[in-house]
Amino acid sequence: MTAFMILGYAIIAVYLLNDVRGVLRRCRVEVRQSFGRRVVYLRERKTGRLIGCSRNPFTLILQVTT
Repeated sequence: MTAFMILGYAIIAVYLLNDVRGVLRRCRVEVRQSFGRRVVYLRERKTGRLIGCSRNPFTLILQVTT
């Protein structure tokens, strides 16, 4: 049972890392302070256009991959 759980988590990690690599290949990550909190901005590498910003990095991954 434990082996199946570890295998399942490994498969999920592979898909997540693949998405992160794709996002980092297309976008530049900027981290800035906004009202005392850290905010992550994603910009296109070619044009510098802002794609999205959020305090949660997983939200940004979902915005770019869909």
